[in-house]
Amino acid sequence: MATVYRCGSDKRREGILTPPSGAVLNGMDYLEVIDEVPLAGMPRQRTLLVHLFRDAPTTLEPSNVRVTGGVRVRAVAASWIERADAVVAPGVSAAEAAYYAGLADATRVLVVRTDVEGDFAGYTLALVAGAGSEAAPPGFDPVLSRIDFGFKVECPSDFDCDGEPPCPPPTGIDPPIDYLAKDYQSFRRVLLDRLSVTAPTWRDRSPADPMMTVVEVLAYAGDHLSYQQDAVATEAYLATARRRISVRRHARLLDYRMHEGACARAWITVLVDTDLNIPLGGARFLAARGDTAIIAAAEAAELPVAPLVFEPLHPATLRIGNNRIAFYTWGDQDCCLPRGATSATLLAGTPAPALAVGDVLILEEALGRPTWTAADADPMRRHAVRLTSITPRVDPFNDFAVVDVTWHLDDALPFPLCLSARRDDGSAVTNASVAYGNVVLVEHGASVTGEPLPDPAGQRRYRPRLARRDLAHAVPYQHPTAVAGSARSAACGDARHAVAAIRLDGPDGPWTARRDLLESSPTGNDFVAEVDDDGVASLRFGDGRLGRLPIAGLAATYRVGRGTAGNVGRDSIARVILTGTATGSSPITAVRNPLAAAGGTDPEPVREVKLYAPQAFRKNQRAVSEADYAAWAETYPDVQRAVAVRRWTGSWYTILVVVDRKGGRLLDPEFRDGLLRYLGRFRLAGFDLELADPVYVSLDLNLVICVKPGFFRADVRRSLYDTFTAGDRRDGSPGFFDPDRFSFGQPVHLSRVVAAAMEVPGVEWVDTRDARVRFQRFSLAAAGELANQAIAMGPTEIARLENSPSLPEHGRLGFDLEGGR
Repeated sequence: MATVYRCGSDKRREGILTPPSGAVLNGMDYLEVIDEVPLAGMPRQRTLLVHLFRDAPTTLEPSNVRVTGGVRVRAVAASWIERADAVVAPGVSAAEAAYYAGLADATRVLVVRTDVEGDFAGYTLALVAGAGSEAAPPGFDPVLSRIDFGFKVECPSDFDCDGEPPCPPPTGIDPPIDYLAKDYQSFRRVLLDRLSVTAPTWRDRSPADPMMTVVEVLAYAGDHLSYQQDAVATEAYLATARRRISVRRHARLLDYRMHEGACARAWITVLVDTDLNIPLGGARFLAARGDTAIIAAAEAAELPVAPLVFEPLHPATLRIGNNRIAFYTWGDQDCCLPRGATSATLLAGTPAPALAVGDVLILEEALGRPTWTAADADPMRRHAVRLTSITPRVDPFNDFAVVDVTWHLDDALPFPLCLSARRDDGSAVTNASVAYGNVVLVEHGASVTGEPLPDPAGQRRYRPRLARRDLAHAVPYQHPTAVAGSARSAACGDARHAVAAIRLDGPDGPWTARRDLLESSPTGNDFVAEVDDDGVASLRFGDGRLGRLPIAGLAATYRVGRGTAGNVGRDSIARVILTGTATGSSPITAVRNPLAAAGGTDPEPVREVKLYAPQAFRKNQRAVSEADYAAWAETYPDVQRAVAVRRWTGSWYTILVVVDRKGGRLLDPEFRDGLLRYLGRFRLAGFDLELADPVYVSLDLNLVICVKPGFFRADVRRSLYDTFTAGDRRDGSPGFFDPDRFSFGQPVHLSRVVAAAMEVPGVEWVDTRDARVRFQRFSLAAAGELANQAIAMGPTEIARLENSPSLPEHGRLGFDLEGGR
């Protein structure tokens, strides 16, 4: 018999219908198995209707039919075979014969009755020339004389009647894949190995070869795709995360806020020859030098090195009289402002200075020893102070107009400042130090305004990226609040309190940058700016529950520039760009920053976050015990130490926090209110909170000193009083009884007193057994302190000895000197 092929087209069938050579052949078109019998008495699944292409012969017998196949039922034979229009087989009723005769094209249909019904397997029906023959009957096509069928084709099935293709398309042979290739070099090696098989004639490995360029581009793309495959597992854990944004989010879950650094701030003094008003955003100061103070924006863009930009944090009113202000010494000479000074007198020259409470002055040494010239001036003796009061006066001696000014206690002068002196030749030196007004607080960073954001419509994950890198982060600044505080607090800040310096403007108003969206309402116009390792910031919006969904029409206004790069040295900022909003006609003659810019902090390294964040959740955020209240109070600025005591008032508990301020200062209303608000974040509900000053214990000391031969007792006594002073010694160091050297419960040991006295030049011996020695509390009888070698202090007590004749109750100190001269 002919070979049976599995073909996907019916070209042979078309050839039978329209023979190309004129040979007329017959063959089987299709076969039907009668399952649902139309007449009673007809057997099920034993009647086969074989449809031929042409009229069926009437001479075929059962021996011309061969049925093969099956699994359980394999012996299937034909009981009879008749043409449909002339069925006269035994057992066939007239109604059944009429049914066959009524088939369409009955002359082309052979009716075959089998002796049994087959099983569910496949069968093949073949028309052969006779028993034992493989050839087709005369006039039949050898290929189309056999057909595959099944007895159970009409059984219920959930599958399509079209079966699987007998000859599925080839799947091909996949090349070997090295799954260990995960980086650029390994992907490049795999590609070159594959090309050596597919393109053996290409052997050029030069980097300039175009084919080699394609290979390296594909290896680069594969490296990035491989990273993305691993990123899901890598970024899922704090210990393995590499992206800065991932580490930041992991740390936030542990209640650790990763900071992005902070911008540096600097005080700028501006000299003008005409009064000038600079509104907020009306000027940009540059860390660049030049012949003129004012520079055009186009000229700044052409500088060989792009200068750092500093922008004002507040509007400024500049006056001619505030350029350079002289100190007034009331006609005296060799005057100085001592360390810790908080007031001075200024000369109201012509034009007179126009100062106001809240203004900042820069106190600066203009002439220095030994030549008393500007070249010898100490650049470290410059200090910014915030004025708290201004009192105009007139010197009746010469009718000079003067101004008494005081400044914030936190801005107390940290060094003595010489105002006038006398040269070696006897000539007077005046204006050794001066004050500069027209001070502006500036912050590092250049503004970018009106950058449009893409439309969020149709974006499943909306994360727009800013066009400029290095989004600035700064500690929030409110000018009305700043003028009520010190200059020191305005010029510095904690980087952990810094927020992104960005604002979004939309059709419905501004959108505010937050650290996170955990406290945002569903209608809050909040978003988060996240900076990745490459310095590019992505904006993340809310989901409609925590923060509002993004809308179209948003535009970003932000500043760029951050980190320690803004910590420029003194006198580095020397030029300014005035925008069209500044009033005046180029009145600025000089710009400088007398003090170095400070506060610039780089973003927190990822390695430090991984080190500290796992411990953050262990940090107590509540004050439960007395020690907790004291510990939190000591974290407040200007607090040296604190002690908390729980007291029962008869109705509720009150936590009394006794605070020791630096410098021994008392709790003024401003400090008290600030500390109460700060501690209120940690206190337990149902507990009142009160603050109190320490209980100062005045001391009564008298020492018997043996002076070395050759030393004057008066000089030694003076040195002893200088050593044990409660303020600063003559060399500027703190004295033995400086308030910051003693705190709560700290006893005064006799051994330390004796050791300090022995260090004084001229002291040979300190006698502690003499009857004249006193070592006890003031105005109280001795209680064995000398025998115990220490004066004990209670938990809320602090030792004090000021030795002031005006305030003897604040402690008394005496010395009985023997020997010497």
